Amino acid sequence: MSFMTFQHTLSTGRKQQQQQNLTDKDNMFCAIGLGPKYVKVIICVPKSNAVQRLCSEAGYDCSLANTLSDVTNLLKDLWHQTVVIVSADGDLTYLKEYITENCMSDVVTLLGILPCNTSRSATLFARLREAGVTRFLLEEECEWRLVLELQMIEEAELRLKHTLNFCHALYEAVEQSNDAIQITGENSTILYVNRAFVDLSGYSRDEAIGKPATDILKCFGDNGQGAFFKRDHDHARHHVSAAIQDGGMTPSSPITQQKWDGECLGRRKSGSYLKQHLKLIPVKVCPTSRVIHHVTIQRLLASHDSPAADGLLHINLKKPLLSNAVQKMPPLMETPITKVVQTLMSARDRPDCTADVKDALEKAMEILRSSELYAPIGCTDMGIVAGLLQGGRRNSVSTPSEMRVFPSHHHRHTIAHPIIPPLEILEVLGSSSQWDFDIVKLESVSNHEPLYYLGMQIFKKFEMCDILNIDEDVLAQWLKLMESNYHRSNAYHNSTHAADVLQATTYLINLLQDYLVSQGDMLEPMEIASLLITAVIHDLDHPGRTNPFLCNSADEMAILYNDTAVLENHHVALSFKLMSENKAVNIYQSLDTSTFRSLRGAIIDLVLATDMAKHFEHLAKFKNSIASVDETGSSTSLTSKENRESRMLMKKILVKCADISNPCRQRRLCKIWAERIANEYFAQTAEEKLQNLPVVFPDFDEQTCNIPATQIKFIDFFITELFGEWHNFSNIPEPIAQLQNNYQYWLEQYNPKSKDATDHNQH
Repeated sequence: MSFMTFQHTLSTGRKQQQQQNLTDKDNMFCAIGLGPKYVKVIICVPKSNAVQRLCSEAGYDCSLANTLSDVTNLLKDLWHQTVVIVSADGDLTYLKEYITENCMSDVVTLLGILPCNTSRSATLFARLREAGVTRFLLEEECEWRLVLELQMIEEAELRLKHTLNFCHALYEAVEQSNDAIQITGENSTILYVNRAFVDLSGYSRDEAIGKPATDILKCFGDNGQGAFFKRDHDHARHHVSAAIQDGGMTPSSPITQQKWDGECLGRRKSGSYLKQHLKLIPVKVCPTSRVIHHVTIQRLLASHDSPAADGLLHINLKKPLLSNAVQKMPPLMETPITKVVQTLMSARDRPDCTADVKDALEKAMEILRSSELYAPIGCTDMGIVAGLLQGGRRNSVSTPSEMRVFPSHHHRHTIAHPIIPPLEILEVLGSSSQWDFDIVKLESVSNHEPLYYLGMQIFKKFEMCDILNIDEDVLAQWLKLMESNYHRSNAYHNSTHAADVLQATTYLINLLQDYLVSQGDMLEPMEIASLLITAVIHDLDHPGRTNPFLCNSADEMAILYNDTAVLENHHVALSFKLMSENKAVNIYQSLDTSTFRSLRGAIIDLVLATDMAKHFEHLAKFKNSIASVDETGSSTSLTSKENRESRMLMKKILVKCADISNPCRQRRLCKIWAERIANEYFAQTAEEKLQNLPVVFPDFDEQTCNIPATQIKFIDFFITELFGEWHNFSNIPEPIAQLQNNYQYWLEQYNPKSKDATDHNQH
């Protein structure tokens, strides 16, 4: 066999064996930069033509250089893996310096040719290695060894360099990924986490790396969290936990040998829950070896992350449900106070945290969850200081036991001239306890007096006349007076909206009461009274304009209330003012001073909670309270009558849900309310432009507004997380299911280029 035939056979056999042994990863590496056509050879030796002929016949791209300076010029346009063949008896210092200065050592290999007359010694080889020469070849061996040497360089040095370069690129890609990625080794020990993992989990790299994955990656079943998962969470928890605990040490295990892809609940370091899409990928060195690594990819779920056929609005997310078409801010942004609470929770959860330190941290977190962070403690007997701090009214979070109630058996409170509603009104009111109650139909059949008729029925049902110790005619006159102070000309903020909020409040109270009773607790009569009265008066005398509009236009109400919760202060203040002027409509007339002031304080706080400017503050505090409940496994810290702040916070969130529940109503009503609020905002925008005032809602220009887009934004920004958190606390499946359906409807109707299509969708 001739040398050339032997060389061809060796090369062909090597390639065939490579193809047989290639895994997907090997193919990926080979496709990008190995093989003769990807290796450039620069020749700078005597008899260069002969060397060039050998290299060219083997398929290599060759260039000739007469001097080392020519070599550096050829390296300037370098992008291949390159072998520079140089004479070993020259001074290669210049070439080494050039390669080092230009950071080419990872792609350039120096092959030294030792001339026949060279005196070979240890000193010579040391000098060559110092000059960067890593491979050597005798001149007399070039004819039959040069190509083999190039192939060995390709297989050894260049493949290794190429693989390292490629791995570095992969590392940078993984580091910059928006998905949280974790890699574990044997015994489920975490070897690597990327930046997104740190952001998502709350664990730093130092805290995660080297720890068992079971300590960091906590997965849970449904457990009442997120009732709309489509996967089996018990299966998810079993599969993920078994895989990361086993660490792949039992190749026969069907769990550890298979990929897993699905949705499950996870838990951050802070203790808060997150719904995530998780991929668990076992990694083997070769197909016949055992699993030694697991790659875990976590993605925080949003609506567009779920399968297209899902069609669900996923609740209880830490990030918003962001439609691709609508750009917005996240619904619940991190605030300094929430970061402080999360930091304290993390410290409390440390294994080395002692019992007394845990108790101190719990107390600190309870203080931070209160609303009066800067009010001095224990100053009730400090005279003028206490008077100034009290601000003229009692603490609004007095326990229900402090609100004295007259016994209901004194006498039955009757109305002097009872009004029996017409039959058609009674028929509509028959479903007032159901979530699909049609408030718009009641508006129609009651001649725009839905608040009076619905209010009479609901207040009677809860025996408010007995609780407040008033006759029914006082209640009737009060409801008529309140309704008359709503503006029928408002498209949205009228008495129908107040009646709708009252009905939603009643529905939520009933579900909350069921939950509290299961916990050995219940809402007290005065608590229910404060919630129902708040619903009736919460938008009293609303002008159909927003707080920013009133402040921008220097309205007298804005001046009166110093640009702070202008409308909310006006609503509640007017409700008390109207009753003080006429005893016949004063539903508080029979309450003693202490009970009245406690009830008044609660109503004021609840009405002020409807200010959307404080939406995220109230929601963040409620979420922190829920997280505390999750940690202890008991709801007493949130619902206990002794915990005044949390008890009031619970009622504030209930009122907020009732106030903005339109997206959770049946489809027809949801569309009607969307059109009404849009018309009210259209009128404000037109007036702002007429008066040359700042435009508060640029999206609500009547000529360009896309109502589906505004509804998607509103749901993403305000509704999803609010109702999700309340659903986790007090189960409300029907409103949540309707919210999902309506959200999907608005997504389907959304078309930023078609104003006409939007208009038709509202009818």
